[in-house]
Amino acid sequence: MTEPTGVEAEPRRVENEAPSSAPKVARWRFFRGFRRIWHGMHFVGVLAAGITVFVALVRAKAPPEFLDMALPPMPVAVITAEEGDHPSTITAYGEVVARRSADIRAIVGGPILRVSEHFANGAPVMAGEVLLELDPFEYERRVEETAAAVREAEARLTENRETHRHQMDLVALAEERRNLTRTEYERQVDLADRNVSARRTLEAAQSQLAAAEADLTQRRQQATAGTAKIVQQEAILERLRAAEARSRRALSDTRIRAAFDGYLAQVSGDLGQQIKAGERIARLIDTAVLEVRFFIPEGQLARLVEIADKGIGAICVVSWRTDAGIRTYSARVTRIEGEIQTDRAGVNVYARISDADLESDPIRPGAFVQVELFEETHVRTFQVPSEAVRPGPSLLVATEGIAVVRTVAVVARAGRKVLVRGDLAPGEAVILTRSGELHPGDAIAVVADGTLGGQ
Repeated sequence: MTEPTGVEAEPRRVENEAPSSAPKVARWRFFRGFRRIWHGMHFVGVLAAGITVFVALVRAKAPPEFLDMALPPMPVAVITAEEGDHPSTITAYGEVVARRSADIRAIVGGPILRVSEHFANGAPVMAGEVLLELDPFEYERRVEETAAAVREAEARLTENRETHRHQMDLVALAEERRNLTRTEYERQVDLADRNVSARRTLEAAQSQLAAAEADLTQRRQQATAGTAKIVQQEAILERLRAAEARSRRALSDTRIRAAFDGYLAQVSGDLGQQIKAGERIARLIDTAVLEVRFFIPEGQLARLVEIADKGIGAICVVSWRTDAGIRTYSARVTRIEGEIQTDRAGVNVYARISDADLESDPIRPGAFVQVELFEETHVRTFQVPSEAVRPGPSLLVATEGIAVVRTVAVVARAGRKVLVRGDLAPGEAVILTRSGELHPGDAIAVVADGTLGGQ
C-alpha cells in the first residue's frame, strides 16, 4: 500500500510532528493560498487587459463601407403600342417558277452548221426562231430518194390503171361476143328441133358458145387481178409518200426552233459540234406567265380555304427583297396541290403574278420571295411582334423604369406579328427584349423606342 503524498500527506505529517512546528505549518499554508490567489488575479488582469486592448482597437477601427448589391437597370428595347384595325395575314415563303418550261432537244442528229446569235443563256427568243441548224446533206438526199420512189410508184399505178381499163374493155367485148354466140346457139337449137339444120351445125354453135364463155371468164379474172394490183400499188404509194413526208420532216428538223416566247437556260452546243437525236441542247422558260410556289403548313390550309372558294382566287402580295430595295407584286392563287406532303405536314400553293412587266422587270424563275395572304380585318387590336408575347399570354410594358405585366388575348397571328386585345392601353411602351432574367417589377432602362400601329 502506497503512502499518500502532497496535501493529503500533510495532516499525517502534522500529527507526527512536534507541537513546536505548528506555527510554521500555518505560515506555509498561508503563503501557499496567497500564491494561488495571486496567480488567479494575474490571469484575470491579463484577460482584462486583453479585453481592454480589443475594445480599444475595435473602437479605433473605421466604420465598414457596405457595398450596394442592387442590380443595375436592364437595357430593353420597347415599341409604342397604338390601337387600330389590323388585317390578319398568312405569311409564307417560296420561289418564283415559270408556268411553262420545256427542254429543247434535237429530233435528228448531225453536226451543227449554224448557230443563232440568240442561242445563249438568258437570251430572249421568239416562237419559231431558228436556234441551231444541222447539216442537211444526208436528209436532203433521203428526201430525193423517197420522192423518186413516190414518182416511180405513181407511174406504176398509172400503168396498172390503164391496163385495168383495157382489161375492162376486153371484158365488155367478151360479154358481147358471148351474147352473140348464145343467140346463135339458141337459133341453131330451134332449127334443130324443126329438123331444118344439121346436127353438125348445132354442135359447132355449142362449141363457139363454150369458147366465148371461157374467154369471158378469163377476161374477168384478169380484170379482177388488175384491180388487186391497183389497190396494192396504191398502198405502196401511200407507204412511200409517208416515207417521203418523214424524210421531209427530218429535213425540217435540222432547224431547231423555239416552241414559244421565252428565255433560254442550260444552253449546250456550238458550231461544228456533233449532236445525237434526242440530246438536250437547252431549256426554254416561258416568262409570259410567272407563278409563285410557296409552302403553307397543314394547320393554315383551312384558313386559306376560308379566304376564297377552296382557296382559289385568294389575293396575295409577293415581296422580293433585292439590294436595290423590296419589289412587290400582286398575285392570285390559281391552284393547290391535291395531297398534303406527309414528310413536311403541308402543301404547295401556286399563285400567278399578274402585274410583272417581264420586259423591264428583273424578276426571274428561282427568285426567293415572301408571300402574304390577307384574311379578315380585326377591329381595335394591337399589333405586336411575336417575340414580345410571353406565356399566359401576357406582355411586359415599361412604366417609370419598371417592367409591369399586362394580360392580353391573342386574336390572330400575322406572320411574325400577333394581334392582341386586353389590358394594354394605347401609348404604352411594350418591351420587345426577351430575357429569362427579366421579370415583372425589375428595373429597366429603355434603349430603343418605336411606334407600333398599322404597319
